Amino acid sequence: MQLTEVVLHNVGVFLGRHAVDLSVSTPERPVILFGGLNGGGKTTFLESLQLGLYGKFAKTGRRRSKNYEAYLESLINENVSPDDGSSIEIAFRELEDHSERQYRVIRTWRRLRSRISETVDVYVDELLDPSLSQSWDQAVERFLPRKLCNLFFFDGEQIEALADPSQSSEILGTAINSLLGLELVDQLVTDLQVTKRNKLRQTTDVGHQHRLEELGQKLEALGSQRAELQERGKALVKKAAQAQNELDRANADYQKRGGHLLDQMQELDRKKADCKAAQRHLRDELRESASDALPLLLMRPQLDELACQAAKEQRVKTYREAEPLLKETEQRIVQWLEHNSVKEDLIGKLQDFLSENNREQKRRVDSEIQIDLPRTALFLLEKLRSTELDRVSERVLKIKDGLATLEDQLAEVEQQLVQVPEEAALSDVISRRERARLTHEQLSEQQENLGNELAKLEATINAQEQKYRETECNAMLSGLKDQLEMRVTETADRITETMDAFKSKVLRRHLARLEGVILESYRSLLRKQGLVSDVRIDSETLGLTVLGSDGRKIEPSRLSAGERQLLATAILWGLGKASGRALPVVVDTPLGRLDASHRSNLVENYFPNASHQVILLSTDEEIDKRYYKMISSHLGGQYEIHFDEKRGGSVIRAGYPFEEAA
Repeated sequence: MQLTEVVLHNVGVFLGRHAVDLSVSTPERPVILFGGLNGGGKTTFLESLQLGLYGKFAKTGRRRSKNYEAYLESLINENVSPDDGSSIEIAFRELEDHSERQYRVIRTWRRLRSRISETVDVYVDELLDPSLSQSWDQAVERFLPRKLCNLFFFDGEQIEALADPSQSSEILGTAINSLLGLELVDQLVTDLQVTKRNKLRQTTDVGHQHRLEELGQKLEALGSQRAELQERGKALVKKAAQAQNELDRANADYQKRGGHLLDQMQELDRKKADCKAAQRHLRDELRESASDALPLLLMRPQLDELACQAAKEQRVKTYREAEPLLKETEQRIVQWLEHNSVKEDLIGKLQDFLSENNREQKRRVDSEIQIDLPRTALFLLEKLRSTELDRVSERVLKIKDGLATLEDQLAEVEQQLVQVPEEAALSDVISRRERARLTHEQLSEQQENLGNELAKLEATINAQEQKYRETECNAMLSGLKDQLEMRVTETADRITETMDAFKSKVLRRHLARLEGVILESYRSLLRKQGLVSDVRIDSETLGLTVLGSDGRKIEPSRLSAGERQLLATAILWGLGKASGRALPVVVDTPLGRLDASHRSNLVENYFPNASHQVILLSTDEEIDKRYYKMISSHLGGQYEIHFDEKRGGSVIRAGYPFEEAA
């Protein structure tokens, strides 16, 4: 299926007739890009596609609890009379029996007397087909099954809830049953149960019949109550997602305007006080060092000179003390030489040498001793120079480095404190954030209460069904005398069991492939390639579980808003791939609240490959000049949805308006 044209006439904000060519000329350019500001009509365009195809069965976000006629009347442009009405035309082509056929669905509605009248005309190859027009609600399932519509037409900001296993199981179940044809199995089981109950009613006694009818009516009422609670649950999920979006936007605005600094002000004040206390402590250490050997560092050259002079004087003192012993030793050496008949001239030369050496030493010894430092004082001086001064110097340098670091930290903290906004300046966003938080908490509480209520109701339904089965069994034992009727009911039970087993096996067989497709899609969209190692779908509940790189389950709360949105997109993408159907993808608000890197992955990897035809409805804050450049080589068409103040309605014109956006 490929959309070729959409025509909106007086629909919502679109005043007058607006025809848009959606045909894709080449497979390399599957993307058709619409740009428009919020409130311009992008969501109306998306809902018009759904309404045009499915009519009263369309699940659009704006209908909510309105009845169908009131919803149609609300879509008639406010500047025209409801009697003039509105219309939606959707043209598409479909390949059938190796030949291409052109279809055009025209849905028109207007107020006729006191009610809204709707007509549907379907043209095939430009010829009106009355039979197809009359049965279009059933025939549309052949082109795009209604239960698969949400896989292909969706709001990028509304799909994040799919990342929560408790909320994804329903759409996964619906999609998987439709993809695998298991709805036929469920319908067969239902038909068999109806047949069985009819046979029981025909053959059982009046008492059992009344009891079965009574239990059946209770079950029907409980089923209606369950359906109502489930619808309320769906509405709460949407509201909670909207509340989460509003809370995220308020938090982002709060952060952007410096609210995080306001939150950190007490911590910043504490850091400032800690820095000042640490500075005082280091300065006390510096003063303590000043009362120790620190001042002597200034006199290190003089201390070195003093030590040198003291060492010289110490050598002089040592010589004086040893002089008598040296003279005695010299005399003994001369005497020994004379005694051993050494030549006199050699002894004379030795005596001359010793005399000259003694005179030289005498001259040195006779130099004036200026300091006369005691040995103990000299030892202390050497210890001071070799140990104490180095220790003090190292300590002082460490203190100076610490003070410099604290100065930098204090300057940074004070700079942050200067940037802290006044609380009054953020009062509007604080109020908005608090309202959003309270709304989200209330909705979460309502969801929890509704879940508890639904669980209790399920228990009641299970108990009633058990009673019904027991009554059926008693009726069968007491009232079934016709063996043929007995065999019909017994066979119905056996077939039901067989169908349940068949359905379970089919699911297990195909779930592994679907898990692989979703995992592949998710990894191609993620910035953190190692974040996810596997994706699992429970064959019983159809709940989806994401496993991290360590093989453990990743709770949805651990994923960022962008990662949850990408997971939801990957689920839809994977289901779309698994469907094997060539269907267009339409995405409103495609980039949502994603950060830059996630947006790049979506623009480069998802949009050009999501389908053979991809229609994007973007705001000015999403696909700007940067992302437009990334996707331009895949564009098959581009349009602007612009609200014309003078005209009083929106218009659609060629060209993308945000191509030059900053």
